Amino acid sequence: IVIISSICSAHFSYLRQSMGRVRTASMLKRYLSPQIIETLDPEHLQLGGTKQEIAVLFTDVRGFTPITMTMESKKVVETINSYLTVMTEKVFKFNGTLDKYTGDGLLAFWGAPVKDKDYKRNAFLCAVKIQKCCFELSCKRRKENKLVLDIGVGIASGQSVVGNIGSTQRMDY
Repeated sequence: IVIISSICSAHFSYLRQSMGRVRTASMLKRYLSPQIIETLDPEHLQLGGTKQEIAVLFTDVRGFTPITMTMESKKVVETINSYLTVMTEKVFKFNGTLDKYTGDGLLAFWGAPVKDKDYKRNAFLCAVKIQKCCFELSCKRRKENKLVLDIGVGIASGQSVVGNIGSTQRMDY
């Protein structure tokens, strides 16, 4: 009975750890590409920060607030979601980290939590691809007589403090 109990206890512990990893991976895939998740050190999931060189990309829909005043809310959400979907796919394609949606845009960065020697290049290529794909989406939407949005994209790079801030119950990177 002692041996069976030990085996069951070890098996339960293994299952709990596996479930924790699955839950963590599920949470992380919302803002990290699968390639980054595979290489991520669990240490990056703790509260704390370090200074690191990163590139930040931000997008914004020009004149979005006045547009929303004249549209029905369902159309506003459908329109912005179509653009955010395109932009998010490109951030992940170029191994960026999606920090947040900013209503009508997004904020992403490269070089953290996993260091990337090509972080500036990847951010730049992502920005170019976002502009190209949003232009193509706009052409498609124009043909369908749907609202077309003008997207602005900016990039900055330099030293930043990166890491998890918040509390043990909820944190943001």
